[in-house]
Amino acid sequence: MFPPIASGNIRRDLRPRLSDISAMSLKANVESRLEELGINPYEAARRGGLERNFVQDILHERKRTVRGDNLNKLAKALACEPADLIPSAGSRRSGPEYREVIGYAGADPEGTVLFAHGQGTGDYAPVPPNGSPTARAIEIRGHSMPFFAEDGTLVWFDDQKTKPDPEMIGHVVVVQLDTDEVLIKRLLRGSDRGLFDLESIAGPTRRDVRPVWVARIISIIPPLEARRIIQRGGLAA
Repeated sequence: MFPPIASGNIRRDLRPRLSDISAMSLKANVESRLEELGINPYEAARRGGLERNFVQDILHERKRTVRGDNLNKLAKALACEPADLIPSAGSRRSGPEYREVIGYAGADPEGTVLFAHGQGTGDYAPVPPNGSPTARAIEIRGHSMPFFAEDGTLVWFDDQKTKPDPEMIGHVVVVQLDTDEVLIKRLLRGSDRGLFDLESIAGPTRRDVRPVWVARIISIIPPLEARRIIQRGGLAA
């Protein structure tokens, strides 16, 4: 039977990179937005609810990384998306695109995933080759999923949230129920049209549930490789 993923905090509002501005350094990104908006760094800090010298420190390279809640505030101040400000290894033209690891999953026999509007993890990982603009990553914490995703595994899923289709039957997916629960389970056919069973290893199988949406798991990065590629604490400018 399928081992469940477990509970963790996952942000809903992370968006993919939207323009070439993201290929520049953090400093250059901020300078570009300030020029486009016609404001100085102190006004930007005021608009974002940041410390007075926060943006100025970025311009003088006293602050080389920004993450979590401060990144959201900075993006709000500069009227752009957080991903537009994040420098990544993709700034080397041939390098991969990096995105924030949006949460952690811990131990829960029900396979529950809790979405929260917190500060995010501040860690970044390269998007896998099959990753789409809606690909998101979570990191597994704990040993509740042996042989599927060990402690430290990086799990990428496609955050498109579609209705179940026949190709998903028998596969591990992220699924939301009409009870607002979000789970990671194996999707099986139920007893009637539009109904599905959700299988896990430790918790009971959910019978005849009606998913609101289902998201495909597109890549599982083993712990050893995940430790090598995850950039902890943000991306250097």
